[in-house]
Amino acid sequence: MKITLNPNYMLKNDDGCVLLLGKRLLADDESNDDSVMSAIHPFHAMILSFVNGDEYDDILDKTSEQLQISREKIKKFIDSLIENNKAIGPLYKNIQLGFPRNTIIKSDYKRPNPYKPTDFEYNYLDVRLKRHKTPSHAILMITNKCATDCIYCYADKRYPVDCKIPFDRIKEIIAEAKNIGIVDFNLIGGEVFLYKQWKDLLKLYLDYGYNPALSVKYPLTEDDVKYLADIKIPHIQISLDTVIPEHLKQILRVNDEYVNRIQKTFEYLEKYKIVTTVHTIINRKNSSTEDIVSIYEFLSKFNNIRYWFPEIVSSSMYLKDFDLYKAKIKNLKQMQDCVDKLKEMSSFNIINGLDKVEIQENITNAETQEHIDRMTKEWINNKALCSGNFSGLYILPTGDVTICEELYWHPHFIIGNVLTQSLEEIWNSEKALSLFNIRPEDIPADSVCSSCKEFDECRSIKQICYRELIKAYGDDKWYYPDVNCPKAPKSMYNISY
Repeated sequence: MKITLNPNYMLKNDDGCVLLLGKRLLADDESNDDSVMSAIHPFHAMILSFVNGDEYDDILDKTSEQLQISREKIKKFIDSLIENNKAIGPLYKNIQLGFPRNTIIKSDYKRPNPYKPTDFEYNYLDVRLKRHKTPSHAILMITNKCATDCIYCYADKRYPVDCKIPFDRIKEIIAEAKNIGIVDFNLIGGEVFLYKQWKDLLKLYLDYGYNPALSVKYPLTEDDVKYLADIKIPHIQISLDTVIPEHLKQILRVNDEYVNRIQKTFEYLEKYKIVTTVHTIINRKNSSTEDIVSIYEFLSKFNNIRYWFPEIVSSSMYLKDFDLYKAKIKNLKQMQDCVDKLKEMSSFNIINGLDKVEIQENITNAETQEHIDRMTKEWINNKALCSGNFSGLYILPTGDVTICEELYWHPHFIIGNVLTQSLEEIWNSEKALSLFNIRPEDIPADSVCSSCKEFDECRSIKQICYRELIKAYGDDKWYYPDVNCPKAPKSMYNISY
């Protein structure tokens, strides 16, 4: 039996520990955890460095000999991680470490640049989960210009911008990203294919081992698709909201030519055997079973569809009147049932994302302070970890760097600019660190956060979702509490169904 460290997991030296990180996968891939982000003991990383496609017994012998630890202890550790069907969290001095599903798999796969035990030598230990020493994830928005004008667009398109970063500088940025251990470097628009040097850019990404998750509405020519096949782009996502022409034209504000060309794009993708995933946004203009069935019947003609993911539209920070484009709630149950029935007969995977969007009810004044405090602690314990300014950054087409994809040019969250700074300088800048280490005294008095006794616990690691709170309260209220906090005030926008 040959075994290897799952190729979709990466090891990265950090401050007193080693980070075990997942690479981005297709949404229906359940073989491993692409969102994994855990700290492990450097000695564990040394052991895993030997697990690189060789015979099981040879790995045990070699690891035991070189690390001077008993074969039985090595065997116990490795066996616990071979195709483990759930995450494992051993304790080290009361701190929980993390090993995701299928940490080690049965395979003869060998990494092109294998790890060495000396990569993980350490002088001190600090295995707490904390802000990464250098960024581990990044996104480059190459342009915010689009080929369509979607009625539900979440992007900030008030200032259309072509890429202001010279291509030679982009080369340097991607090289630096690889050098400092950025595991996942995504590429998005606007519309990536509107960037004049998109071919060179995609080739550059692939040459550095990055897999850009292309999501497009742009109709591709046969030559475009052939090029993607030639450079071995692994997959592409097409956004398709309906195949009913009149509905599609209303949603994207396009003409008949667009409708015909986007359908032709699917034919080219099948011809050149490019794995294709499809994303659908259910909104005011396509919230009917007819629209759902139209897409399913169209996609069923092709053999290269990996999955189809229909989901309900969410609110935008830049389109304030959600009622004008949100889905018709009265039809939602019928559409959910329709998608579930199609899943049973489909030859491709269907991910049913038609769940109702909800925002947690705010605590009323009638409830006791004790109840509010208890609810707040429960919310803090259960809230998700945000990667913005914790493990990831976002590069805008102007070169400005912000902490989140949807905050765009909000001045409070700009932490640097790649035209004058390196990624590492930006990550460790005074602005980035002060934003992450925000204190109650930095919060204006009209926010309950300024006097909240749970402030340190709430903001220390998981932070809050600035994107959602700005959606709810406005651009100038970035310092308000997270919308799901029990202490949050009623939002100023109707953003729920």
